[in-house]
Amino acid sequence: QFETGLATGLIRHDGCPITTTHVGNARKLPKGERYLLGKPSQDQKIDAGVTSVICHKAACDMRASGWPEEELPPLVIGI
Repeated sequence: QFETGLATGLIRHDGCPITTTHVGNARKLPKGERYLLGKPSQDQKIDAGVTSVICHKAACDMRASGWPEEELPPLVIGI
């Protein structure tokens, strides 16, 4: 959902360099039919990327539950 949201413009990135680095460090690791976010090494941070994905998932869940779109703020990823 996160990748689709970025590709379709449902979410956008505000240019935060920390988030840019953290998302760039993140790796999509397959686990069965789902994916986990991981990092190539313990020295690389992914925290801002993880929270971005979690926030996007929460917004998608709210939309799916019928929350009126006009009451949801736009989702902009950054710190």
